[in-house]
Amino acid sequence: MLPTGYAGMIMLALIPPAWNAVMDPRVLAHYDGDVTRANLQPNRADKLLARYGASPDA
Repeated sequence: MLPTGYAGMIMLALIPPAWNAVMDPRVLAHYDGDVTRANLQPNRADKLLARYGASPDA
């Protein structure tokens, strides 16, 4: 379920920090707080794992 309609999501997509602020908590909630279960962009994986409390070795 999207947090807003298509037009709102397009506007969020135009501003990546806004997209991340809205969608990152939703992704974490979907995976019960375990970000390692999500498909992470390889060049950002270490940064995301550090940000959300998981280690790359987990």
